[in-house]
Amino acid sequence: MGEEVPRVPTPPVARQVLVTGLRTVGLLARHRLHLRRDRVGTAVVLPDGRPYLVFRESSCDIPSLEPDVTLLVRFQLKGTSPTRPWRSWLFERESILNTLLYAGYPGFGRKLWLVDRTTAAYAGLYTWHGRAWAERYADYICAVLRPLSEPGTVTSEITTSELHPGHVPEVLDRDEGPCPSSPAPPTMHP
Repeated sequence: MGEEVPRVPTPPVARQVLVTGLRTVGLLARHRLHLRRDRVGTAVVLPDGRPYLVFRESSCDIPSLEPDVTLLVRFQLKGTSPTRPWRSWLFERESILNTLLYAGYPGFGRKLWLVDRTTAAYAGLYTWHGRAWAERYADYICAVLRPLSEPGTVTSEITTSELHPGHVPEVLDRDEGPCPSSPAPPTMHP
């Protein structure tokens, strides 16, 4: 096994929310953030075998020299369930505002917003430029999501694969950070 690299401490969540929000506003003003529709409705099978649907895709066109990694974050929001579809419908419309929470975070490349309609569980499948930034973002977003989610449902996993159309990320390297990792890779189906 290789030598373990210590993680850089993450600043307080409130500060990160503010700084990330301000950076996001700057990216929006410079037209560097984009909503894409080409994968909306695409099925994505996650590591536990559950199918999710893409309900939104957002991306940033800032180039990076850092190698890309894929970050998967999953959660079950409090108050959402298949028996309360109107709450899921509201979250999926409101969640565009959550762009302020991630798009300005250093290293953001792309996010597929995913939902499992049978359980009302949600996931974000990201391309991140640089593993260190992906690790810091995973710590940050898990801290943001935990109070809003059912206990024990917030998980994250980082792989060294790149996410792009038609590519299936393979779980090559597990993140053993504060969120439990999942056992198998996500697969994408058109």
